[in-house]
Amino acid sequence: MSQQTVVKSVFSGELEIIATDTIRLLPGFSTGSVPSFRARLTSNAAGCPILASTPSSGQNYVVTNTMRKAGITSLSGKTVCEVNQTIQYLDGLGRPMQTVQVQGSPSQKDVVQPVAYDAYGREVLKYLPYSTASGTGGSYRSDALTGTGGYIGSAQYSFYQGSSDHVSTIAPYARTVFEPSPLNRIEQQGAPGQPWRPSVARSDTAGHTVISEYGVNGSSGDMTARLWLATTTGGPSHHRRLYTPGNYAAGQLTVSIVKDENWVSGKGGINHEYKDKEGRVVLKRVWKDDSTFYSTYYVYDDLGNLSFVLPPGVDPDAGSVSSDALTNLCYQYRYDGRRRLIEKRVPGKGWDHMVYNKLDQMVMTQDSIQRAGNKWIFTKYDALGRTILTGLLNNSQSRAQRQDSLNAETTNFWESRSMSDTSGYTVASLPTGGIDRYLTINYYDDYNFYDNTFSGPPAGRSTHVQGLLTGIKVKILPHNVMLLTVNYYDDEGRVKEIRSENHLAGMDIDTMVYAFSGEVISKTRVHTSSSGNVKVFNRYAYDAWGRKLSSFSRIGTGGEVTLADFRYNEIGQLKSKSLHDNLQTTGYSYNPRGWLKNTTSTEFSMQLNYEDGTVKQWNGNIANQLWGTGLTNTFIYRYDKLNRLVKAVKSDSTMREHLTYDAMGNISSLLRDNGTESSYNYFPGTNKLQSIASGSITTAGNWNYDLNGNASTDGRVGKTISYNLLNLPVTANGGGSNITYTYDATGSKLRKESNTTGTTDYIKGIQYADNGSGYGIDFIQTEEGIARKSGSSYVYEYNLTDHLGNVRYSFRRNNSTGLVERLQSDDYYAFGTRKSIGSTVSPANKYLYNGKEIQEDWGNAQGAAYDYGARFYDPVVGRFTSIDSLAEDVQYVSPYNYALNNPILMIDPDGMAADTAKSATVAPPIPIPSITLTEIVITAAKTLHKGAKYVISGISAGVAGVGTFVGAMLLPSNYHQTWQYRDYGLPQTVPLVPPVITYTPPPKTLPGFPDAVKVPNSRGRVRWKTPRGKVLEWDSRHGDVEVYDRNGKHEGSADPNTGQMTKPPVPGRTTWK
Repeated sequence: MSQQTVVKSVFSGELEIIATDTIRLLPGFSTGSVPSFRARLTSNAAGCPILASTPSSGQNYVVTNTMRKAGITSLSGKTVCEVNQTIQYLDGLGRPMQTVQVQGSPSQKDVVQPVAYDAYGREVLKYLPYSTASGTGGSYRSDALTGTGGYIGSAQYSFYQGSSDHVSTIAPYARTVFEPSPLNRIEQQGAPGQPWRPSVARSDTAGHTVISEYGVNGSSGDMTARLWLATTTGGPSHHRRLYTPGNYAAGQLTVSIVKDENWVSGKGGINHEYKDKEGRVVLKRVWKDDSTFYSTYYVYDDLGNLSFVLPPGVDPDAGSVSSDALTNLCYQYRYDGRRRLIEKRVPGKGWDHMVYNKLDQMVMTQDSIQRAGNKWIFTKYDALGRTILTGLLNNSQSRAQRQDSLNAETTNFWESRSMSDTSGYTVASLPTGGIDRYLTINYYDDYNFYDNTFSGPPAGRSTHVQGLLTGIKVKILPHNVMLLTVNYYDDEGRVKEIRSENHLAGMDIDTMVYAFSGEVISKTRVHTSSSGNVKVFNRYAYDAWGRKLSSFSRIGTGGEVTLADFRYNEIGQLKSKSLHDNLQTTGYSYNPRGWLKNTTSTEFSMQLNYEDGTVKQWNGNIANQLWGTGLTNTFIYRYDKLNRLVKAVKSDSTMREHLTYDAMGNISSLLRDNGTESSYNYFPGTNKLQSIASGSITTAGNWNYDLNGNASTDGRVGKTISYNLLNLPVTANGGGSNITYTYDATGSKLRKESNTTGTTDYIKGIQYADNGSGYGIDFIQTEEGIARKSGSSYVYEYNLTDHLGNVRYSFRRNNSTGLVERLQSDDYYAFGTRKSIGSTVSPANKYLYNGKEIQEDWGNAQGAAYDYGARFYDPVVGRFTSIDSLAEDVQYVSPYNYALNNPILMIDPDGMAADTAKSATVAPPIPIPSITLTEIVITAAKTLHKGAKYVISGISAGVAGVGTFVGAMLLPSNYHQTWQYRDYGLPQTVPLVPPVITYTPPPKTLPGFPDAVKVPNSRGRVRWKTPRGKVLEWDSRHGDVEVYDRNGKHEGSADPNTGQMTKPPVPGRTTWK
């Protein structure tokens, strides 16, 4: 961040100081333990020009200045590296008209996001942002959407014509067609790009929009819906009985009909969603073809609690669901009198039980396996409701008995700090007896907790940690050892240092240095163990707007290496990435919708075709993948109307897969290459694979499952498998190898022991193995690959990946030639079976498909399983070996499915939820930052008071001081009423904070989270879940939703209508998953 003169007496963490004239480091200046620091003078501060901004007069606007450097009190002479400025222009109704990031593009041009409305105030066209150097910096661009010849002469349109920097398109906007009614419902939703413009008819060049239609259910034909009801039986069991008296009467349900961009004619691919009069979804129906549809029903009890989900596999339209079908294929929920979820059943599992205290906090859970062994998992809380303890309990009582015990408790609902128990807490709240072991222990607010071997904060770390998580102890399963981690913070509440014990009798110290603006500018890791020590230093460089430009690495006493350099186009998309001191470079390009189109390099190039493919796909499915030098290889993909992959064929036919599915998305048959078709056989009426009949897949027996739905025998490779309480595999024996895994209580894998591949230890990216010179550090994972240990030094190896994160080409720098040295090349079948290309330089890279570690001793010649974190995946069969822990987010499909049967578009990042691989390629929108008011200046521009200014300053704690008029002030003669005059002459104090409003009842839908599905309530709060596993809870006091990640950790609050985050996360706040 360049200035003219820099004077430093104290090191504040920056790794580089740039100035144009003078840098003075005063006596006593020291970088301490930071090993790399640079100070340089430059006469060309092109990356940090002086902020040049003049907002347009005559326009309403809000200026937001984000300081990227401490101590700035004036904007005079400051650069864009020191101050980021965003100007939002508003019309007379307070609606955004234009948002301008001043000098916000990589080439320091203004980035403009124009907004326009139709006569009814609707945003019919949503325009892509563009950059421009015309006009005064920060000014309102009147030519943004109009010019000579109208829109085609506008600056925004011209920006997207014939550029090599970014995509070119004649339709750089998304058009929305609203129905002509006061409801303003959307009839067609277009997207940027010519083929996605609304049109009367669909063609290759237009009309491929998402079409929405609206109606009501009928009494006959395609629009009928069966009425399913749930009644509660008496007694403490709270069982639900499922029954149906027939169909809904005509007109009782509203129906939303959605046809995606691929739809042309017929019923195939159409989605129907039926809602009752309370806004609850009761039916989702998708059409496979003109004669086949799949229905998923949602059944509620009289209090509105979701009690049953009937997926397509039970054919719920037929009007009869057997008890076996209910057990094996349906979701079931039971609630107590306080509407708390007390029992649930996911298809393929036994019943899960939940027990609560009087504060509605879940304190005990039990699955079927734990019930057979008289075990419970318990959770304890502190007085603020924060989770402090989880553990394993020995108790043979039933759920009802345990609940009765908690109902009888009158005083002890939480624990307090105490040194009398090894947990560091009192043992006051239930359960108090029968505790087998603690699994996790959390400490907050200070460092004076039991057995803190790391003690209090070292110098330079904050002591103001009230409300922050300071310590964590995690059990190694099944051993009686707990590993301690301590978090130290800076005064901004950011984690500054993490000290953690590892399972190899050592520790790791991770230290972070932040820029004033919040970016991490360096990380230092000091790692010790009984088998090796190493120090890893990483630093990062950013441009003026916080885009990462470079990442650097230094290991031990070795020299610093530039891992990667990043360059961006004018709208913020990644344009190129160079690896290992510019040894190798890959270019990136995108289509108008922001989807990745090409990656280009000498070593590995790829092209993805969508609407321009062999079988055109307008909805985001990938039609073709071309790859290799010169793009000489082509995969052709075909899908059914439900977007499930049915055919993947390489152009030379050397690789191909053909698939069919049942109603639940279970694979029915698979033909691979030139083999014969393999038929999948399932246990009757279940999603559980029993056997595979010959064909392309060779097997060694049948599959069997435990009570939690985990495969206890693997029929393909002949292994017998056992699992821990987290449903992670612990032993896998048979098929020529015996494997044992060790985890901690959070599910992190610590060790793998195999009689064929030896022992491997895992410590947060540092991997131990016998690397030929004895047991020790084998490699360290980096952001771009690994650094493999070679003698006393490390050799950096890099991975080039495709759009799914599959590693396709691995290389290193050849020390003799200084050029790229190929190590390994891999292609993959659609569902992940590996096909190695050419020879592999030993030792081979084992992190391959989706970047996951292949378990070579858990497989055979056809392929091996991958460890996805939450469960294991078999790419040969195309299924996970365990039930999805987030199966309730996709209740219409088998909980064993991989990537919703679309592995060309989707990935499963951690084994818990499928996600589109394109989600990270869309250009980021222009941010509209939150505004903190410290001074208000009201300027009259187009009224009879033109030229008058009213300045309100001294805002503190939501109250403003006295305002002052500046300039002309002409009061009209008719302003004689007291309330009207007060609008000009504000009283001594003006409250700026609105009164607290209780928002009841909660909304029926969340427009800001259109994919969220309502699920059973939590602690009295209405609750939703998103397909990515996020939990949303209604906050009736503030009228927003509390957002939690898939692990139940608080991420902040969001606006229910826009989805934009409104409040930061609350440290330590959690919810049940």
